Amino acid sequence: MSLDLTYYYRLTFYDAFTRAYEGQQVKSYRLNGKTCIVLDATSGRYGYPGYDGNLEGEKVAINTVTREYYYLS
Repeated sequence: MSLDLTYYYRLTFYDAFTRAYEGQQVKSYRLNGKTCIVLDATSGRYGYPGYDGNLEGEKVAINTVTREYYYLS
C-alpha cells in the first residue's frame, strides 16, 4: 500500500493583528517636522503603538536620547 499526501498551508500574522485592532484609531503628533506616534508602555495589556487613552490633562513625550521634553496637544 502507498499513500501520496499533499498538504498546503499558509501562516500569516497580519490578518490576526488587523482583526485584533480593527476599529482602533492611531493618534500621531508632529514633532520637529516629523510624524510621530507614542509608544506607551503604561497603556496596559490591550494598548498598541499610537494608542490614545483619551486622557485629560497634559501629555508629555520624552526623547530618551537627548532628554528633551515635548508637550503634546
